[in-house]
Amino acid sequence: MRIQRMLPALALLLGAAALVTGCITIPTMADRVVELVTTGSTTEDFHASGVINTYADSKTINASDLDIARVLDDAGIDLSDATAITFSNLAWRVTAADASPARTLTGKVAVSCEGRPFADLVNPFSANAGAVTDWHVASLQAAGVAQVNTTLATVLQQVKNGQPVDATLTYAVSGTSAPVDVASDFHYELRLTVNIQGKVKTQMLTGR
Repeated sequence: MRIQRMLPALALLLGAAALVTGCITIPTMADRVVELVTTGSTTEDFHASGVINTYADSKTINASDLDIARVLDDAGIDLSDATAITFSNLAWRVTAADASPARTLTGKVAVSCEGRPFADLVNPFSANAGAVTDWHVASLQAAGVAQVNTTLATVLQQVKNGQPVDATLTYAVSGTSAPVDVASDFHYELRLTVNIQGKVKTQMLTGR
């Protein structure tokens, strides 16, 4: 039969492979621990309005809005295996445009965590508020990022210890808008995104 004629040839091939490599490697599944990074975010709405087009607004959020435990669970990371949380980026977008298509704004964003002195978070920026926009990632200042990261580390420890999250972040937005002789009226959002790192157990193919 044809199968019987093929068996000697197959045996020769396997024998040659063994002579070359010393053994025949058979892939197996092995347990491995890998690092995984997932993200969480929280968004706040701001309303810029007024005839005097110099503005200053602030908003305080609780870090519990990030819902770190849920983010980790969705990513398949056990809470006890979470290793770090760091500030990723701050993004902004116009959600309701100003009636004037030429409306522009120039300003900056500072942050205060847990009542500490404000630190600059976003470099001075210019933007068009006369139209609804997509998300734009802001250019960040190291002082503000460092303050946020210090607070996030505290928050992660609170979550891992089963404690209520008790940490606040306050945005302070200030700047000017033009044209200055026309009342402004538009809405925009700031979105804070964080990276959460943890270890997960998985199975991978190995030749050993």
